[in-house]
Amino acid sequence: MKFRKTLSFLLALGLILSSFSFVSAGETIVVEEAVEVKNVDVKDSEMTNPTNTNLTQENAEGIMKFYIKNLFDIVVDDGYQVNVEYRQDWRNPEKHVWSMHGHKYDRVSSMSIEVSIDDETGKLTSIYKWEHSRDSDNSVTQYTKEELQEVAYEFLKKVNGELLDKVELQEEPFFRHYYHGNGLRPRNYHYNYVRKENGIVVSNDGINIAVDSGTGKIAHYSYNWSDVDFPQLDDVISVEEAKEIYKKELDLKLSYLPVRLKHYYHDSQPQEIKLVYTPNLEGGQMIDALTGEIITYTGEAAKNKVTIDVTPKQKEEFKALEKKELTKELDKNQVTELVESLVKELLQQEGKVRSTRYTSSNQRKLWNIDFTLEDNDYMHGYVSVDAETGNILRFHYYDHMMYDKYRMDSESGEEIIPVISQEDAYKKAIDVMVELYPDKLKDLQTEMTLYDFEHAPEYHFNFSRVVNDIEYPYNSISVSFNKMTGQLQGIYMNWHDAEFPKAEGLLSKDEVLSKYMDDSTLELMFTQIYSHHIRYKAPTIKLVYMNKGKDNYWHFRNIDAVTGEYLDWNGESIKEKKSKEENISSILEGHEAEKELKIIIDTGIVDLENFQLDSTVPRKEIIKMLVNAMGFSPYMVEDAEDLKITNIDKEDDYYQYLQGAVMYDLLENEEKDLKLDETVTREEFAEMLMKMVGMENVAKAKDIFVVPVEDADEIQPDKKGFVAIVYGLDIVEAQENNYNPNAPVTLIDVAIGIYRTYKNFNVHNYYY
Repeated sequence: MKFRKTLSFLLALGLILSSFSFVSAGETIVVEEAVEVKNVDVKDSEMTNPTNTNLTQENAEGIMKFYIKNLFDIVVDDGYQVNVEYRQDWRNPEKHVWSMHGHKYDRVSSMSIEVSIDDETGKLTSIYKWEHSRDSDNSVTQYTKEELQEVAYEFLKKVNGELLDKVELQEEPFFRHYYHGNGLRPRNYHYNYVRKENGIVVSNDGINIAVDSGTGKIAHYSYNWSDVDFPQLDDVISVEEAKEIYKKELDLKLSYLPVRLKHYYHDSQPQEIKLVYTPNLEGGQMIDALTGEIITYTGEAAKNKVTIDVTPKQKEEFKALEKKELTKELDKNQVTELVESLVKELLQQEGKVRSTRYTSSNQRKLWNIDFTLEDNDYMHGYVSVDAETGNILRFHYYDHMMYDKYRMDSESGEEIIPVISQEDAYKKAIDVMVELYPDKLKDLQTEMTLYDFEHAPEYHFNFSRVVNDIEYPYNSISVSFNKMTGQLQGIYMNWHDAEFPKAEGLLSKDEVLSKYMDDSTLELMFTQIYSHHIRYKAPTIKLVYMNKGKDNYWHFRNIDAVTGEYLDWNGESIKEKKSKEENISSILEGHEAEKELKIIIDTGIVDLENFQLDSTVPRKEIIKMLVNAMGFSPYMVEDAEDLKITNIDKEDDYYQYLQGAVMYDLLENEEKDLKLDETVTREEFAEMLMKMVGMENVAKAKDIFVVPVEDADEIQPDKKGFVAIVYGLDIVEAQENNYNPNAPVTLIDVAIGIYRTYKNFNVHNYYY
């Protein structure tokens, strides 16, 4: 048996080696090294060999370490803490994989590696590497995404060369310029190669490769290739038929869309509200290409569709309902009493508070409470309470034993019979809201269409806010009930103050629908339909029509009700953004700093919506760019002290960036007028850059700096060291042998200066 296991390992490894085009015949010694790895003592793993595996644990480790060595040139030695696992493949539950996680760290560096292989074939299914070192020179993005696309492709050829004619690099939507909070630090560029069968895309199948933007090396690889039967294409309805079905079932809903401060998209308070039409395909998201039915992502057509609403009498009663306002903030004892009373009323059982946590920010003060029922840890939940209003923002209850029973009954094929009808659950949801949110009920859309998706364990009801008879789905109250017990499962409430425009000067539905259908492009796709218990069954495949739209507009489901323009999820015009991107590309083409500018612009650090590349910029905008380059996020300053700076209000969009500058020691928080709206001279900018990298004391050294330019005498003595450093390192270049210290910097000067400072000084900024 041991001989057969070893032989199967050698055969598997031989097949793997033959699939790697970069392993030549002269490199067969690698095979011997991989086999020898069977004797490695794996630390932190007490797992014995599971039964019914194709590979033993030792053999699987050998193959996985072989991949790590050959793909990353890393030897997993005794310095690594290693964990090995044999488990189901999460995407193909009828298959099993071996996975290994290795971790190595010391005072200045750390390395994590994860790898998984198919137990049956030994084929690599995923590999991931993450490393960090305070001494590393990999501190700034050095490559554009376009440059590294070739690296990803060459890797694909080496690892999956036999699949090149079956995959296609997925076209990336034209929008990318969103700030990700990583600053100029390296990040991974992802290249997604989608699988195609008979020229048709297979959803969720393909190969994803990530390349580090700082090193230009592979950081991650994942392979997903379902072993499934594909439907025949004989009886497919035509695209014209599909489009007619789509148009017939499509509805345009007029609703409100919040527009939030850029880079702070989760702010509870929007800056503006827009009126939009939102396309809605009644009953699902796609069209079955064989039957013409509208189906959901679970492959189901909605059954037993019912429209329900409260009575006219109830609606009148809701108008008179009010909620008693708190006179002061809830303390710990009050909120504990409130939650225990709430649990008893809603769940009809005694609840016990296990923990309370209080959080305060400039937006909201919250109590978060964990509870159990009757001291049973299997029956627990949490409640989030607004400390100032007493509103229940979140309530969730979870019964592990009941869900285990649901899972086992479902696996055995036993029919699950709800103890409560969907209509009765709806009525109970209304009762809950009468009790908890009486003042909100008159402003909620209570009429809804009920779809009974039979396998879902819960009934879920979402009541959107209504203003001026128009839905605002971004404010709502949600209530859910367990089908098997009839018990309340969860509550979620989101509500904020805002100014809502009136529905005036809008395009008609017919106009917008006609334009939307003209811009719609229905394409065939093989979509994977998972069972309701994804862990236990492999997916089946359905052939469907999906609306891709022109220019990848299918990502955007909002149409400006006034202008007819497509809007992104934050209300920004797609057409304008695309035009700006194309204009930027034409401006950068051929520029001596084209690559550097493209990198910093792609991070979203440069605001090209309000400024031109050749225009001057105010001091506050430069400060904003500096902190964003350092990886600033607004959440870092939620609890920061108020600014003492005299010429900025707390409501100013730049306020948070100045707080960030104080946090990063770029500014002193002192009572002083910083002249934030004025432009910055080239010598002042040199000082700002050197402060960013902690070179201020060096630059202030006297009588050691020389600036070999013709206008050196125009540089202020206290700025000479700063100018000498940035000039000497080509961070801020001279213009015809003049530094022009008193000339204002332009946006392009600032962008190049920030990038080159990072690159020259190997900046590491980590704020925790």
